This record gives sequence, structure tokens and C-alpha cells, in this order.
Amino acid sequence: MKQKFLTLILVLTVCIGTLRASDTSVDGIYYNFDNTNLTATVTCRGSYGNEYSNEYSGSIVIPDSVTYNGVCYCVTKIDGDSFYKCTALESVIIPNSVVEIATYAFNESSLKYVKIGDGLKVIGNQVFNCPLDTVV
Repeated sequence: MKQKFLTLILVLTVCIGTLRASDTSVDGIYYNFDNTNLTATVTCRGSYGNEYSNEYSGSIVIPDSVTYNGVCYCVTKIDGDSFYKCTALESVIIPNSVVEIATYAFNESSLKYVKIGDGLKVIGNQVFNCPLDTVV
């Protein structure tokens, strides 16, 4: 019984780690894909938000949808820590399809300009913990 419990904990730990971040990149943006709902979440590279830094730089335009392995996914969320410590990040344009931006999404980045689409319904704590100048 104890071994089954430990195996379950290990499996859940691995699953949680893979849900937070990804090594799946399409046009320079990392995503997690939900095959049930055909949605995509913008995330960071690797297993955790602080595993890599500066994977995003310059101006980023998040698309409203992305095609991966022949399947089209609607981009609906920006995961927490997705742009963590991206010190060369200047601007981000977020489409109307994004309904949620999770906590610390742009934490310690250098983001100065962001344009947010009309679809945003949920915004986490300290999402823009950065030197932001302009929000449109």
C-alpha cells in the first residue's frame, strides 16, 4: 500500500511539473496544449518559471490561435512566471482570446508596454511586477 501511494505521489509530481511549463515552441512562444478543449496556454521553457530566463526578448505578439501537429488551438491563458526575468522583453500584445493572465506572469521582466485584448476576465496578483510604462 505504501509503495502504491509513493508511486501515485511521484506521478502527480511529474504531472504538475509538466503542466507549469513546456519545451514545445511554435514561432518562438512556448505553449501547453489542452487536447480536450483545444486551448493553448502561453508558458515558459523548461519545468519551472525560474529554470530559464530571457527566453523572450524584444516585442512579442501572442496570436489568438496556434497550430501544432495539424491541430488548431485557441490561445486562452498566459501562465504564471511565463515571462519571468526576461530582462530584454520590451513589449507584449495580448489578443482578445486570452481570458486569464496568471500570477507573476511578467515578474521581474523589463516589460515597458503591453496591449491587452478585450477578452481578459481574470488577472492574478503581481502580474506586472516590472517597470511597466504603458498599458493599453
